[in-house]
Amino acid sequence: MSSWRLDGKTALVTGGTRGIGRAIADELAALGAKVIAVARSVEPSFPHEVVFGDVTVAADRTRIVEAITGPLHVLVHNAGTNIRGPLVSYDDATVEKLIALNLTSPLLLSRDLHPRLK
Repeated sequence: MSSWRLDGKTALVTGGTRGIGRAIADELAALGAKVIAVARSVEPSFPHEVVFGDVTVAADRTRIVEAITGPLHVLVHNAGTNIRGPLVSYDDATVEKLIALNLTSPLLLSRDLHPRLK
């Protein structure tokens, strides 16, 4: 058993309902954290709290921040995407989508959650 525990702590995981994000959410919960996952969709059997939203949308980020009612101890930026194919094939919209999800959203969400991070 790990001596590292998160009992009484709150963790937010973007993209936390599937794949790697789900595994991270489950492990944080196993360590005792209250897990809040941010996702655009979720399976009915998902065991953790969910805030529905798209981290690239300002109004959704505001709702995510407002869902954190106390201190936030762990923030995992797992939502992301990759575009398969050579860089020269990316049009402007593809590049903007990639940057919005992988760079801009984590920066803005971190900024907005900073007052709650402990």
